[in-house]
Amino acid sequence: MNKFLKWLLAVVGVVVVLVVIAAVVLPMVIDPNDYKQEISTAVLDETGRELTIGGDIQWTVFPSIGLQLTDVSLGNRSGFGDQPMLDIGEAGMSVKLMPLFQRKMEIGEVKLSDVLINLRRNANGQSNWEDLTAARPETEPAPSDSGRGAGSFTVSGIQISNANVIFDDAGEKTELKEFGLQASNIELGRPFDLQGGFSVNLQAQQLAGDVTFGGRVQSEANGDRYGIEGLEISFDGTSGSGAEALALNMDTRANANIDLASDTATLADFVLQLHDLSVSGGLDVTSISGSPEFAGRLTLAEFNPKSLLKALGMEVPVTANDAALTQLQADMSFAGSMNSTNMRDLIVKFDQSTFNGNLKIDGFDTPKLAFDFEVDRLNVDDYLPPTDSGGSDATGAGGT
Repeated sequence: MNKFLKWLLAVVGVVVVLVVIAAVVLPMVIDPNDYKQEISTAVLDETGRELTIGGDIQWTVFPSIGLQLTDVSLGNRSGFGDQPMLDIGEAGMSVKLMPLFQRKMEIGEVKLSDVLINLRRNANGQSNWEDLTAARPETEPAPSDSGRGAGSFTVSGIQISNANVIFDDAGEKTELKEFGLQASNIELGRPFDLQGGFSVNLQAQQLAGDVTFGGRVQSEANGDRYGIEGLEISFDGTSGSGAEALALNMDTRANANIDLASDTATLADFVLQLHDLSVSGGLDVTSISGSPEFAGRLTLAEFNPKSLLKALGMEVPVTANDAALTQLQADMSFAGSMNSTNMRDLIVKFDQSTFNGNLKIDGFDTPKLAFDFEVDRLNVDDYLPPTDSGGSDATGAGGT
């Protein structure tokens, strides 16, 4: 037994020495920059696009297998100009070598910075990315190695900075700029924090501003369940252009979960705030990979519609009764699919009136409405332009 242990230790020692020697010798003997042309040729053969690596390729072997690229660009599709479709200032990642022998994948920090993606679609509906996403011949699936155990997977961190996307849709531009994302200590089965932000400019909608997001990502070790606890998304920007541009501030909070095994998803503790408008509720979705069906509840807290219209830069109606259009709140449960929705137990309090009932919408393309409402009272004249005549009360029940 002692001889066997000595022999085993000797073998392990030789392997370690060989790995260390390789780590020292390989970077001295092999220069990856000598293979730039071969890499570009392979990409050209596969995609029809020219890949240019302007900077040096740096690599390491031990204790981590690492690669770092700078000044990388991918050419555009023919007919979409000479500007590259993709520019990357710097990209790099590494994988620790020794844990691989224990079926553990330990990735160091993944870095991506100074990225510019140019997406274009012309008036004929052709895009400069569809040739890259075209269907390719299916290949035989690789043999499963599930019997050997799944091993583990960790990433020490992800750092994305100054990533930009410009989408030119037949002259209409959508811009996402200065996208950044930070996450650390990523491992299945363990929570980790994620945060980031970007600037957005929607030309057609005349909407521009800054978006920030963050939350604590949860996952199960088997990869079946994922979630974000304390998800927060904020928008701080403007709507409109020039002197008529108005400030627009929106905050959203929620807890989100998706279960791949049961094919379900949930959105709990949802809150959306837009000026003094506050919407809260929850949502459950089933059959998310097939024909999704959803159910949930929404509550609209009391707010002043006239004040909201003014804050959004919309025309505020002048009413005979100054108190009209100053109070609105609602509560409802709902259920539906991708083609219909049914709002049940709908309660709307509108100024001094209360509406109770149900509303069903079938076919979103050519919708058919069915409703059943009861109103305790409604003075229609309150909502007309100011006149000298008096008002009248009305009540009603619904129809189709």
